[in-house]
Amino acid sequence: LSKEQRRREIIQALQELPNLLKRVLSCDKMIQDYAKSLYKETSLLVMGRGFNFATCLEGAL
Repeated sequence: LSKEQRRREIIQALQELPNLLKRVLSCDKMIQDYAKSLYKETSLLVMGRGFNFATCLEGAL
């Protein structure tokens, strides 16, 4: 990719960011309900790789 094309892709992605954040925040209640159902568990297996590896490490805490 040329620098100009890459720059356009980054700008487009940044312009989409507010809508993506709205989608994530609209899931807040569902995520809270899910967390409430899990917090009493004594064990939990979280699997992932790549960019999800950090999520697995957080889950291990």
